[in-house]
Amino acid sequence: MNQLHTYVELTPEFVARLGDLCEVPYKPDAISSACIQNGWELVPPEVWETEGDAFLRVQITDDGPPMIALWGAESIAGLPLTVIFQDDVTVEISEATWDEFDSLFFAARRLCERQFGRPNRDGTYASNWRPHQFHFAFFQRQCSTLAILQHHEGDGHLGNDASLDIRIISMVAEQIPLPLKTNLIF
Repeated sequence: MNQLHTYVELTPEFVARLGDLCEVPYKPDAISSACIQNGWELVPPEVWETEGDAFLRVQITDDGPPMIALWGAESIAGLPLTVIFQDDVTVEISEATWDEFDSLFFAARRLCERQFGRPNRDGTYASNWRPHQFHFAFFQRQCSTLAILQHHEGDGHLGNDASLDIRIISMVAEQIPLPLKTNLIF
């Protein structure tokens, strides 16, 4: 049983465009303008999304999930690439699934390295929820850090466990704490 679900396939052009977002100040107007210049659609927020911190949803592909951007208590944007889908939590995640999940991380990392060079920071970290070591690679850009990382935020209601994400984090790569503490759940 395949426990992985891929939402977005990375391409060199897509990675370059996300890298371009890291070259503008991480402010709602600047990010919105850059997304529009990329030809991406800004999705009007739901009523509940306008209460509190600034929020932006960007539809990048016709059939993929939107990129979510937040400003306020946390300033981060992200897009899930692949999730481990576990609709029955009594079924363990197989070693083959973890191996494929790691392979997908390294393929995404190689794509980013071809675009930006070696990451400024990389390695593994321990999750608060899983014994599996999670991989990350941070590519410092002018205004933000482009991150490729495996992350466990699992949402049991959706059946998601760990995810492989591409994120824009408005911090210097060396200062990003792991595991991420974020409410940005896909």
